[in-house]
Amino acid sequence: MRHLRQRRSLRPAALAAIVALVPLVAAAGGPSAALPEGAVLDIAAGVHHGCALTPSRRVFCWGRNHFGQLGDGTNVESHLPVEVTGLGAGVLAVAAGGHTSCAISAEGRAFCWGRGVNGQIGDGDATDRWTPTAVEGLGDDVQAMTLGEAHVCALNRQRRVYCWGANGYGQIGDSSTTQRNLPVLVQGLIGGTLSMAAGRLHTCAASADGAAYCWGWNGWGQIGDGSTADRLVRTPVTGLGEGVTEVAAGHGHSCAATASRLYCWGDNSQGQLGDGSNDGRALAAPVRRMGSGVHGLTAGGAEPWYLGGHSCALTAAGRAYCWGRNAEGQVGDRSFTNRNLRRRVSRFADGVLKIVAGGFHSCALTGGGRVFWWGNNTYGQLGDGTTTQRSLPGAVGGRMHMQ
Repeated sequence: MRHLRQRRSLRPAALAAIVALVPLVAAAGGPSAALPEGAVLDIAAGVHHGCALTPSRRVFCWGRNHFGQLGDGTNVESHLPVEVTGLGAGVLAVAAGGHTSCAISAEGRAFCWGRGVNGQIGDGDATDRWTPTAVEGLGDDVQAMTLGEAHVCALNRQRRVYCWGANGYGQIGDSSTTQRNLPVLVQGLIGGTLSMAAGRLHTCAASADGAAYCWGWNGWGQIGDGSTADRLVRTPVTGLGEGVTEVAAGHGHSCAATASRLYCWGDNSQGQLGDGSNDGRALAAPVRRMGSGVHGLTAGGAEPWYLGGHSCALTAAGRAYCWGRNAEGQVGDRSFTNRNLRRRVSRFADGVLKIVAGGFHSCALTGGGRVFWWGNNTYGQLGDGTTTQRSLPGAVGGRMHMQ
């Protein structure tokens, strides 16, 4: 549901919070080098929390903290950003999903913290961790990470994907349903992976040959192969046509971008496929009113199943759009009405660099390096010092931007 990759250049980030990544061949990064002083470099959203990477390469998180996902050594929720302890300087990217958070260090090492009962910390145990803990077995060449509800995946410099954590529906992609407390190689992704995204119980990837693959839970058709049968190994998404550039995965739906169109498939009970209907689809269908140059895909949602999810994306000009469930204001159009067609997020002009979708909230990183959140705020996950739900983007509070 949420993801990260290393930041080195000024290219707009193409990430999906439950996550997708920009092609490594294009750049190894997103917004950073030319941002104003005090600008935030990266953002991530879990089900009920958020995180950001500051100019000093320190990580701050806020919101729910029952499992230690804020990484400050406690399990006390915070309505304002608190610093993650033990990471030191030089963090390159941050990610969040479910009730877990992760980061990539300057050395290319992966660290995770928060809920770990399903092995999603990746340290060989199945225990919650309240501070960052090194993921074992990945070495120092991690390029990107993405988190689902209780599983995590990482992409290395060789463009191989490794996953670990919960695997009851095959979301790890190793032909089994066995929980993995250490990273294992996803089978069949031999052509080089450009983009990956972990949904609640499924995972998707875009390969260098232009194909999209998904695996795991398929109860809503989110694998995109025309069926509702779970898949334990990577399965081609059908009907996408030209080469896929990136993917996103949400609670029960998935999306993919090509050079000219944006597609989504799976659960559509809240309009999260963006095709003007509420009819679910087991095959990819075009998102209406979204033309070429779409990037920065992200998809959200959380339990219970009937609450659905939402989707967001950026245009080539950096305009932010969201659609789907909006009962908590996560579409950001000043309303609390579900939207089955894309709606422009209010307040922003062009130039949004990244957008991420959490469980029932959303976040954007602007060209000025400022962070804005909107939607559900029950646990303070909007980071504004309150628990007030918002249908219009508001700035994160505290002194995070000065760190």
